[in-house]
Amino acid sequence: MYQANLSYRLLSRYLEFILESGLVSVSSESEYYYALTRKGIEFLEQYRKYSQRIREVEEQLKDVRKERALLERMCVLETTNSGVRNLLNRRNREE
Repeated sequence: MYQANLSYRLLSRYLEFILESGLVSVSSESEYYYALTRKGIEFLEQYRKYSQRIREVEEQLKDVRKERALLERMCVLETTNSGVRNLLNRRNREE
Protein backbone atom coordinates (compact mmCIF):
# COMPACT_ATOMS: atom_id res chain seq x y z
CA MET A 1 0.00 0.00 0.00
CA TYR A 2 2.72 2.49 0.97
CA GLN A 3 5.09 1.46 -1.83
CA ALA A 4 2.29 2.13 -4.33
CA ASN A 5 1.70 5.52 -2.65
CA LEU A 6 -1.97 4.70 -2.00
CA SER A 7 -3.98 5.59 1.03
CA TYR A 8 -5.88 2.81 2.75
CA ARG A 9 -9.15 4.37 1.63
CA LEU A 10 -8.13 4.50 -2.04
CA LEU A 11 -6.68 0.99 -1.91
CA SER A 12 -9.93 -0.28 -0.43
CA ARG A 13 -11.93 1.32 -3.25
CA TYR A 14 -9.66 -0.18 -5.92
CA LEU A 15 -9.79 -3.59 -4.27
CA GLU A 16 -13.58 -3.47 -4.07
CA PHE A 17 -13.74 -2.51 -7.76
CA ILE A 18 -11.48 -5.33 -8.98
CA LEU A 19 -13.26 -7.84 -6.75
CA GLU A 20 -16.64 -6.80 -8.14
CA SER A 21 -15.21 -6.91 -11.67
CA GLY A 22 -14.09 -10.49 -11.14
CA LEU A 23 -10.42 -9.73 -11.80
CA VAL A 24 -9.35 -11.05 -8.40
CA SER A 25 -10.99 -13.26 -5.81
CA VAL A 26 -10.50 -13.82 -2.12
CA SER A 27 -8.24 -16.80 -1.65
CA SER A 28 -9.77 -19.95 -0.24
CA GLU A 29 -6.78 -20.25 2.11
CA SER A 30 -7.35 -16.99 3.94
CA GLU A 31 -9.49 -13.90 3.68
CA TYR A 32 -6.27 -11.84 3.74
CA TYR A 33 -5.01 -13.26 0.45
CA TYR A 34 -6.25 -12.52 -3.01
CA ALA A 35 -5.83 -14.54 -6.17
CA LEU A 36 -5.87 -13.39 -9.77
CA THR A 37 -8.78 -14.97 -11.62
CA ARG A 38 -8.71 -16.26 -15.19
CA LYS A 39 -10.50 -13.05 -16.19
CA GLY A 40 -7.80 -11.08 -14.36
CA ILE A 41 -5.06 -12.89 -16.25
CA GLU A 42 -6.82 -12.27 -19.57
CA PHE A 43 -7.27 -8.61 -18.63
CA LEU A 44 -3.55 -8.21 -17.91
CA GLU A 45 -2.61 -9.90 -21.18
CA GLN A 46 -4.95 -7.63 -23.12
CA TYR A 47 -3.69 -4.59 -21.22
CA ARG A 48 -0.07 -5.45 -22.09
CA LYS A 49 -1.03 -5.63 -25.79
CA TYR A 50 -2.91 -2.35 -25.52
CA SER A 51 -0.02 -0.67 -23.73
CA GLN A 52 2.47 -1.87 -26.37
CA ARG A 53 0.19 -0.66 -29.16
CA ILE A 54 -0.12 2.77 -27.52
CA ARG A 55 3.68 3.07 -27.37
CA GLU A 56 3.92 2.15 -31.06
CA VAL A 57 1.23 4.65 -32.06
CA GLU A 58 2.87 7.41 -29.99
CA GLU A 59 6.19 6.69 -31.72
CA GLN A 60 4.48 6.85 -35.13
CA LEU A 61 2.79 10.10 -34.16
CA LYS A 62 6.14 11.55 -33.13
CA ASP A 63 7.53 10.63 -36.57
CA VAL A 64 4.52 12.20 -38.30
CA ARG A 65 5.02 15.42 -36.32
CA LYS A 66 8.70 15.51 -37.36
CA GLU A 67 7.70 15.07 -41.01
CA ARG A 68 5.10 17.82 -40.69
CA ALA A 69 7.64 20.18 -39.15
CA LEU A 70 10.04 19.45 -42.01
CA LEU A 71 7.34 20.20 -44.58
CA GLU A 72 6.41 23.42 -42.78
CA ARG A 73 10.05 24.52 -42.71
CA MET A 74 10.32 23.80 -46.41
CA CYS A 75 7.30 26.00 -47.09
CA VAL A 76 8.68 28.80 -44.95
CA LEU A 77 12.06 28.56 -46.67
CA GLU A 78 10.40 28.61 -50.09
CA THR A 79 8.32 31.63 -49.11
CA THR A 80 11.39 33.35 -47.69
CA ASN A 81 13.42 32.54 -50.78
CA SER A 82 10.60 33.82 -53.01
CA GLY A 83 10.51 37.03 -51.07
CA VAL A 84 14.26 37.45 -51.43
CA ARG A 85 14.04 36.70 -55.16
CA ASN A 86 11.25 39.23 -55.59
CA LEU A 87 13.25 41.84 -53.71
CA LEU A 88 16.34 41.18 -55.86
CA ASN A 89 14.26 41.29 -59.05
CA ARG A 90 12.79 44.66 -58.04
CA ARG A 91 16.24 46.05 -57.24
CA ASN A 92 17.58 44.82 -60.58
CA ARG A 93 14.71 46.48 -62.44
CA GLU A 94 15.23 49.74 -60.59
CA GLU A 95 18.91 49.85 -61.52
